[in-house]
Amino acid sequence: EDIASGGNDQVLVTDATGAVEWIDKSDFDAIADQVTITGLGTAADPFKVEDLAIVTDKLAADAVTNDK
Repeated sequence: EDIASGGNDQVLVTDATGAVEWIDKSDFDAIADQVTITGLGTAADPFKVEDLAIVTDKLAADAVTNDK
């Protein structure tokens, strides 16, 4: 089935129940704080965790092992 456009700068998403809706792509801007995580999350500008951005209090106990 064809998917009709949701309008300019709209992104098609689903929630945990599978309900579909169009949302404005600017709603994704809050995902990266542009300090510890930078980028727009696009192919041209992917998200990047900056060096030294992940600090101990942000990690669960035993979250990082020698294997990782």
